[in-house]
Amino acid sequence: MQVAITRERERESERASERAGVYGVTEAISVAGRWNGKNGCEYCLCQLRARITTQGSLEDHESLVTALRKVDIVISTIAEENLLEQLNLVRAIKEVGTIRRFLPSEFGSEIDKVHKVHNVLEPVEAAVLAPKREIRRAVEAAGIPYTCIISNAMASVFLSCLGQYGRTAPPTDNVVILGDGNAKVIWVDEADIAKCTLKAMTDPRAVNMNVHIRPAANILSMNEVVQIWEKKIGKTLEKTFIPEEDFVKRIREEKHLTSKKLAICHMVFIKGVLDVELDHGDLDASKLYPDVKYTSVESYLDHIMVDMV
Repeated sequence: MQVAITRERERESERASERAGVYGVTEAISVAGRWNGKNGCEYCLCQLRARITTQGSLEDHESLVTALRKVDIVISTIAEENLLEQLNLVRAIKEVGTIRRFLPSEFGSEIDKVHKVHNVLEPVEAAVLAPKREIRRAVEAAGIPYTCIISNAMASVFLSCLGQYGRTAPPTDNVVILGDGNAKVIWVDEADIAKCTLKAMTDPRAVNMNVHIRPAANILSMNEVVQIWEKKIGKTLEKTFIPEEDFVKRIREEKHLTSKKLAICHMVFIKGVLDVELDHGDLDASKLYPDVKYTSVESYLDHIMVDMV
């Protein structure tokens, strides 16, 4: 896996148009990783364009160390299937000793709280949550200054299809709702994730903290989002509610990749793992950066309607 190192800040792209891995986004920043298949967090830092000036490899410790000596901040968006390769990055960062901040590849739920509070299904626990926790513990043990970005439900992954697995656009006739549809979900546009990431990575208040991107107006249940969509299209959708036990049975019958994706849907839309209580290790991006104007669910769906015409 190649690591791209950058030293110049470039403008944010308006939409996710590149499929590359980790991007550098400010002066003397390194970003690491290469995307291996479609992954939700790939959309976040694809919003941030950067000039690549140095190359390293996660499999080649010496080249990685050489590259890291030229930068100050490291952001990783390594895909889920390669999360543990960040252990090589952690070892190199510790050896270099001059990295001011490391942002590991999180960009999702608050993994420690999910583990403590919710009984999530094995496919997502084994493939996503456990590896992310292992990286967190390794970073902490190495004494590396870090910031974890808790981006919650990325709009292009979850909202663009109204939470319908396997679809690329919202439904206009029938909608499948997992559970009772009342679990709260935090919907966040990737451009807003990118804005907050840019601010947090150099913010001294965010050192060794989890920065939660959770715009209050976007904390909505699936039922509430469906109602917004129905109002926009001027039509009441036929609704199919899938009981949790039936959905869990389906997950257990599916092959690994599909079962992992469905288990994430179970975690988000049935267990409601995103809407957590913040404590001493957490910061609310909305309070940290009140100047950030977030894209609302309604506004995001308006754009989708334009694209559908």
